[in-house]
Amino acid sequence: MLVLLVRISTLNGWGVYPEQQNIFWKALAAISVVLVIGGIAVKIYKEKIYSIEKKGLIRELNIERKARFHQRQLVSIVSHEFRTSLSIISGAITNLKSFSNIDVQVAKRYDRIERSNERLIQLTDNCLADDRISSAPQAMQFKVTNLSEILLSAAKLVGLSDHHNMNVTFYGKEVNLSELPEIKIKADDAMLRIALSNVFDNALKYMEEGDLNVDIYHDENFYIVNVVDHGIGIDKDRENEIFERYKQVSRGTNATKAGVGFGLYICKQIMLGHGGDIRLINNSDEGCCFEFRIPKRLN
Repeated sequence: MLVLLVRISTLNGWGVYPEQQNIFWKALAAISVVLVIGGIAVKIYKEKIYSIEKKGLIRELNIERKARFHQRQLVSIVSHEFRTSLSIISGAITNLKSFSNIDVQVAKRYDRIERSNERLIQLTDNCLADDRISSAPQAMQFKVTNLSEILLSAAKLVGLSDHHNMNVTFYGKEVNLSELPEIKIKADDAMLRIALSNVFDNALKYMEEGDLNVDIYHDENFYIVNVVDHGIGIDKDRENEIFERYKQVSRGTNATKAGVGFGLYICKQIMLGHGGDIRLINNSDEGCCFEFRIPKRLN
């Protein structure tokens, strides 16, 4: 630009330079013009490429959104179909177990079928919960409900084996789970049941035998439910991954335990949706403690 200004000044008689340098200045001015035009052409080319890439990204984003929408629809339909079929199986098994003259070995087989069926029901419920949370985080259906009843139904959902016990303390006093006093909260009871049952199930899965302790108390703003297992703990270097989606964090040598790394992720999303939280507050080779924080508010 400086060269062009000098050239313009000489052409208009504002400045002069020796005649013998005239060719040099003309060549320099021509080169400058070519460089400017070349720079403009490069800029236009880059803007064109950017525009094409932007349109391509927008098109791919729209395709991805449509695919995710159809995927959620498919998951919802399939999950509901599974839930209906599994409920029929559950009812049939309950009826078969009600006969008083069945063989002991047959009864054990019924128990195994029932536990497997409940496991599939829980996994289906997780898929349905994820579908609701993913499609509309505000879709939870809050109402005033009883936390004690939710805890009891969550415990029944996972089912304790002959090698496990569940010990419940209410403000430090040991009580029977079915005898818990009413604890009124405002929550989506179905979602909260899924969150609690996932942690119960996860604890029992990694504990061959022993006690599962559930401690219930409160602070100023929250009801607190601590779920303490006596399993083998979680790998220390992967503690920060346990609430991530599809992250199945192994416990010790039990990397082959069934699961898809979905339960704790669902728990976290459900608790955050309630204005509360779930945290791992203790982890050792003697077990884990997960803390649920459930808001007290009723409005």
